[in-house]
Amino acid sequence: MRQHAFTTRFGDRMRVLFTKVGVCLPVNPEEAKVQNITVKEYVAIWDTGATHSAINEESRR
Repeated sequence: MRQHAFTTRFGDRMRVLFTKVGVCLPVNPEEAKVQNITVKEYVAIWDTGATHSAINEESRR
């Protein structure tokens, strides 16, 4: 199984990290070659282990 990682750089410490992610139903690589795969795009909020809550009214919009 092939896995992917990402790196995001910021100029300062951040309390909340956001990245775009794609999500689809499970499919093996052979099926993906012949099927039309629907990928839905979302914005992910990552837990940084910060001492403040990362989810507030502004970040939920």
